[in-house]
Amino acid sequence: MVKKILIYCVVVVFFILVFKLAFVSAGIGDWFKVITGRATTDNFNLTIVVGNTPPNITFVTVVAAQTPSAASTVSFVINFTALDPDGASNLNDTSSSISLQRTGELTRSNLSCSSLSQATTTTRNYTCLMQIWYFDGSGSWTINATIKDINGGVGENSSTSFTVNQLAAMVLSPKNLSWSTLAVTDLNTGSNNDPIVVNNTANANITNFTVTAYDLLKSGGAATDVIYAANLSVGNNSQGCTNVPGSTVMSNSTLKQLNQTVLLRGNNTLNYANETTGQEQVFFCVNAINNIASGTYSNPAAFPWVLAIVEYIQPIIIMERQRI
Repeated sequence: MVKKILIYCVVVVFFILVFKLAFVSAGIGDWFKVITGRATTDNFNLTIVVGNTPPNITFVTVVAAQTPSAASTVSFVINFTALDPDGASNLNDTSSSISLQRTGELTRSNLSCSSLSQATTTTRNYTCLMQIWYFDGSGSWTINATIKDINGGVGENSSTSFTVNQLAAMVLSPKNLSWSTLAVTDLNTGSNNDPIVVNNTANANITNFTVTAYDLLKSGGAATDVIYAANLSVGNNSQGCTNVPGSTVMSNSTLKQLNQTVLLRGNNTLNYANETTGQEQVFFCVNAINNIASGTYSNPAAFPWVLAIVEYIQPIIIMERQRI
């Protein structure tokens, strides 16, 4: 019996010690954990997803048809309105842009349009200064308006288009042609300062190239002192002489269409002197000289030679130096 009482006392003392140790070192919660083996507190995390509604472009200016300016650019303004259901302040103004697009053409863009005003709490207006070049193709161009919001959502509108009209224009150089001193026996002699380089300064592709020629007269000479226009030929290959394929023999006061000569539109500021940059070369040749007196021969001032594309013409002054 004494032994049982002793064992009971030891057990009681043990639990009292455990209780005091747990309470002092960790509090009642930890004591309970020590006793039961179960936690009464724990950590947890919170995740909140905030949705983003991308903007919409609800309006784009109707643009009138644009006619290119020869050898230059044409500027015009396009405005658009962007709507963001999350509020106009959610729009990223610096991302506003306009691109003008047409298949086969260089895209014309303004990537830094300006904010005009906040129309409502959810909409804002933007303006973009745009340009087209003289060689941009005629026809319908698509207007692409784009903007992002501060969360990267994108709004885009390509429902509007405008028309680029066709224009024919050109510039040629040089406008004064000459030859080294010739003898009446000389044949197939090219000009010493050709070719004339014809620059297409608009957006029409030219396939009808003509030259109107006139007889060359001796300065202060007799009526019989003439180098006939029929003694000269023109072509797009050096030197445009009759022994060169494709050359065209001239005729006095007569328009002659040049063979194998085209003037496609292009950026002639690159100056490659070929069709890829809107340029064509035209060469001039004296094929033969009739038996005439020595002297200087040129076309009368009232009758310059004329190179024409479609309905656009420019004069060429021909000066021929001849001796016998």
